[in-house]
Amino acid sequence: MLKNLLGEIPYTAEIYWQLRQKDSPKTVGMNLAHLREVLPGWGDTAQKARTSVKPGKKVLVFGMIHYWIEHTTLLALALAGMGHEVTLAYMPYSHWRKPENRFDLRRQNLYIRETLKPAETLLKIAPLFTHHESRITALPPALSENLKARAFRDTQYSLLTEEVEVGSDLYNLRLARDTEMAQATLAYLTANRPDAIVTPNGSILEFGVLYQVARHLGIPVSTFEFGEQNYRMWMAQNDDVMRQDTTPLWNARNHPLTDDEWTRIRTMFEARQGARVWQTFERQWQTADSKGAQQIRAELGLDDRPLAFLPTNVLGDSLTLGRQLFMGMTEWIRRNIAWFGEHPEYQLVVRVHPGEQIGWGPSTFDLLKAAFPEFPANVRVLPADYKINSYDLVDAARVGLVYTTTMGMEMAMIGKPVIVTGQTHYRGKGFTLDPESWEQYAETLQGALLTPDAYRPEDQQLLEFVANQLVAALQRVEAEARLRESQEYFSKLFHSSPAPMTIRDAATGALVDVNEAFVAIGGYTREEIMAANDGRGIKLWANRSREAQFLAAVRAKGHVRNFEAEFTRKDGRPLYVHLTSDLLEIRGRRCLLTVGLDITDQYRRDQLQRATYRISRAVLARGDLGDLFREIHETLDGLLPAKNFYVALLSPDGRDLSFPYFVDELTRGRGVTPPPRRRGLGFTEYVIECRKPLMITSEELTRLLRAQGDYQPPAVPPSVRLGAP
Repeated sequence: MLKNLLGEIPYTAEIYWQLRQKDSPKTVGMNLAHLREVLPGWGDTAQKARTSVKPGKKVLVFGMIHYWIEHTTLLALALAGMGHEVTLAYMPYSHWRKPENRFDLRRQNLYIRETLKPAETLLKIAPLFTHHESRITALPPALSENLKARAFRDTQYSLLTEEVEVGSDLYNLRLARDTEMAQATLAYLTANRPDAIVTPNGSILEFGVLYQVARHLGIPVSTFEFGEQNYRMWMAQNDDVMRQDTTPLWNARNHPLTDDEWTRIRTMFEARQGARVWQTFERQWQTADSKGAQQIRAELGLDDRPLAFLPTNVLGDSLTLGRQLFMGMTEWIRRNIAWFGEHPEYQLVVRVHPGEQIGWGPSTFDLLKAAFPEFPANVRVLPADYKINSYDLVDAARVGLVYTTTMGMEMAMIGKPVIVTGQTHYRGKGFTLDPESWEQYAETLQGALLTPDAYRPEDQQLLEFVANQLVAALQRVEAEARLRESQEYFSKLFHSSPAPMTIRDAATGALVDVNEAFVAIGGYTREEIMAANDGRGIKLWANRSREAQFLAAVRAKGHVRNFEAEFTRKDGRPLYVHLTSDLLEIRGRRCLLTVGLDITDQYRRDQLQRATYRISRAVLARGDLGDLFREIHETLDGLLPAKNFYVALLSPDGRDLSFPYFVDELTRGRGVTPPPRRRGLGFTEYVIECRKPLMITSEELTRLLRAQGDYQPPAVPPSVRLGAP
């Protein structure tokens, strides 16, 4: 309550920011630490590129939530580097389904502005979160009437379920947020009209609101999203990309597929059916090996009655929402189960999408179980984590039933009758059955189960596809035999090489394997090295930004030669290497093969040579002794751990010690320097008496000095001391 009140009072958040919070995020959910680290480098790259290009268009890029703000900042800088005049607009929300008071939002706004300051030479930063007077409160009917439907879809997405309550707290939150976004963007775009707008998604949340406002104003807008392939993205112009409307592509295709295109399609489906990742695909939904249709029928207790296969979509995913034709997906599945319960002469298998294992919402299986405490005897509902190859079910089924899943197109391509009930990109293209109502659907379903041949798509290309599949199967057997031989040879070379070598996933940078030489050079165990992938273990790279530069260079060029890097050994010592890396494909996975050359000794010699020269130059230069001591300290600190450093002078009569230079990490910046004192019993005196350089632990020093007298070590003794007279 108090924060809401403070949020409406001018300058309260700004004063709090300056006094208590400057440069720090309000929550973990809005942490832009990585962006702050890499932004200067991004800006330099964009600035250099911009000097050699012609002026472009006025473009507005929008981001919200920390990961999209980081991504859209990079996108905006790339466009600026191409010569465009770019505005980076944002909302300061850290989450889309949790309420945030205005006081905290204003603090978040300041944090984002401060983070983006280094980009202001290239970008215009436009926070859309403003006071009420900066908005257009009276929205045009075309926009205001759409907000309730948009809030409903946002609530579905936020809960990952189709059935939500209008008037719930979350629905009201989304309606208020979407309304505020519409008011703010309409005001800003009316006063600052760009030539084009770029926004992620365009279907849900504030991204969808911006898309609607842009279309209302007639401003060209591009929407984009990332799918399941690395180095690929979906894009649409003046359209919601999540609708995946491929009609123009279908209309433009007026010639048969080439042999190369057929080969790519064939190998992709072979990989999917064989539970393998294909080329740039990241996710592998099929993880179970094929067992064949007959064995799957036996495993699920199915008999010879006609079988329908229904693979679901991920419940509440933005690719599924808004695709309803005559009913939503959940209700449609329930109606199917009930229909098959009334028709025991047929059988149904419902396969819940494996992707629901990584979502945050309710499972389709649980919703169906709530509606049917006991499923009909002729119906099998397989939960998301059920280990089965869906293509075995495709082979066993007479007919496929789909809402929008791409598996429907795959079933049609191998000649199965497929009934499509959602607005998907391949519906209405001539090879699926597309009912317009439940009654028409039920009639089509029964006909397809009784006489599937009458409902199969007649396409000569399907026959060609089957023939090509047979040829490919024979070729694959031979190719796999050759591949196994080459993989065994590569594995032996990799693990027996005396040079340190690693294999990393090209997309994520995660370690896939390391050889024995790499294990030996750092002193870590193989388990410790591989645990670094999930943050549980060690940090191999001394500088994470340097690692990011290395990965970016290999991905951009396909190879890197003699990249200098610093690792940290298990004992804490630095390890300097030259890395040579190449992109290659290993078992269908794009990887980085990296070979290291240990240059630590050479690097150390070069460091010592530079340090010796620097110290000699400082000694010969005229100047203050304090400057000389500081120069020596900084030089040594670059060679060895020397945060704690002092110079002690013995008086001519040998009785007193003074300390003209003294830096201690516990008192750094406080001006605490020990006063001159009588020569007594301590480390300094011990080094002077030894008359040679000395390195000694605190325990050993205490033992030696107590043997000489009453020695009291400091309250916080250093672990190791190093001194020279």
